[in-house]
Amino acid sequence: MFLGEVLRREITELIATVVPTTNAEFLEGVSVACAFNMVDRLADTLGLYELGQLNEA
Repeated sequence: MFLGEVLRREITELIATVVPTTNAEFLEGVSVACAFNMVDRLADTLGLYELGQLNEA
């Protein structure tokens, strides 16, 4: 069994049992999580560890 098959099965079960949403709502949640991750990684790369740190410069 490949990882993709396991993930696909787990996501299908999650959508069917735990989170009764449409595919669009599920993809929106994934998009929000990806956007947060991108901003968090960018802040770490720039060394921004406190809120408003850029305003002090």
